[in-house]
Amino acid sequence: PAARTDSPPEVWLPVTGRAVVLDPGHGGRDNGARHHGLREKEINLDVALRTTDWLRRRGVTVYLTRESDAFVPLADRGAFADRHPGALFVSIHANAAGNGSAFGAETFFLDGNLADAERVEKALARHFHPKRNSAHERNALSESTLRSRARGPALAASVQRSLVSRLGQPDRGVKGANLAVLRETFLCPAILVEMGFLSHRPTAARMAAPEWRDQAAEAIGQGIVDYLRRPM
Repeated sequence: PAARTDSPPEVWLPVTGRAVVLDPGHGGRDNGARHHGLREKEINLDVALRTTDWLRRRGVTVYLTRESDAFVPLADRGAFADRHPGALFVSIHANAAGNGSAFGAETFFLDGNLADAERVEKALARHFHPKRNSAHERNALSESTLRSRARGPALAASVQRSLVSRLGQPDRGVKGANLAVLRETFLCPAILVEMGFLSHRPTAARMAAPEWRDQAAEAIGQGIVDYLRRPM
């Protein structure tokens, strides 16, 4: 008989009980971008809360760095994420540019400007206590820091694909960046999502509508779920 040429069935993992930390960018005294009557901090929070609902309906555990118009320092956001090791960290933002013509979605992961060895030392300074933790725990913490960073690009790519396909946004790509909120997160794969440009008048008009914010929440949520469902 002829040999079978079928590909093996694709394996999909359940997402129930998996954890995500959503970080609505800016807040409180930090408005973020302000264009066309909109404030970035409000859009970020609204979309994050909608994404939270979307994910929780699918069994994903969600933690939020802020749930109201509160100012949270960047290092505190990373420290909050690290209290949930193994979760995903997704910081939600709207973009801006000086000339008003730039538009599209882009997603960032931590680039190589900060060496892995330096990141491990910073993670140990935050989390390792020689009088309370063992050498085994030190090694586990170091490995978790390296593993989390390595997974950032794949998470960023999954969310970016979903944003582009579901929002109809031009694809500005997945990029490495040395952003503080990513740099200060050690124990979770961390990305920063720029949903679109507030400085682009047609995009801003869409962002003002609840329907667009629902679509953005679904796009981010679906990108997260797609990533969680695939074996590492």
